[in-house]
Amino acid sequence: MASVTCKIDGRQEEIPLMGEVTTVGRSHEADIHIHNDRKISRLHLQFVHRPEGYFVEHLSSKTKTRLNGKLIAAKSPQKLQDGDDVEFGKQRMVFSRQGGESKPSFFGRLKGLFGR
Repeated sequence: MASVTCKIDGRQEEIPLMGEVTTVGRSHEADIHIHNDRKISRLHLQFVHRPEGYFVEHLSSKTKTRLNGKLIAAKSPQKLQDGDDVEFGKQRMVFSRQGGESKPSFFGRLKGLFGR
């Protein structure tokens, strides 16, 4: 199972990418809810798992997403490789093809921090 690593309250956290689509944004409807960054959209991007691999897709037309420093166009899925950087707003996530083992205590903290 793939995952993304990001900083939460100054600590590195690994978040598993569950299911076919994992959405990221300020909305409580997002799978990964980031409430403290007004520079990102309610539904900013999504990670998509397809038979040929994992992809990141920028969903917003007003704000930007970068993959390894390069802007990506909205609705144009980009294939991810191990170690790829996904930057948006003040956030930076690093994609990992392996990892994402679920830990009950982690999901409890995630729910509290992100409101899901």
